[in-house]
Amino acid sequence: MRASLGFVSLLAALLVGACYNDEGDYIVARAKYQCIRISECDGTTFANFYDGNMDKCRADFEDFFTKADDLADVLFDYDPDEAKECIKAARKNKTTCGAGADDEISDACDRVFH
Repeated sequence: MRASLGFVSLLAALLVGACYNDEGDYIVARAKYQCIRISECDGTTFANFYDGNMDKCRADFEDFFTKADDLADVLFDYDPDEAKECIKAARKNKTTCGAGADDEISDACDRVFH
């Protein structure tokens, strides 16, 4: 039993501390938390634009972030450490609504490309 708990703890640590060396992984995670936050904080927009469908929302945001990433790659360097901080802020604030949470996410995510 103790060995299986150790394995579960290790697995959880690896998942929580995920690296975002691959920009595609960053985009998928960023879209996920963006959509959770919209569904929690702005249900009307989520219903109107995405028909309440999380998959549709994520696909739209993955497309948006991919296009923004392609443009940013021309002008800036992607920083996987800052991407990790961005996702950490987005995950922490995924159900927190308000300007403070908006600012925390923006501050962290604005540093992903520099």
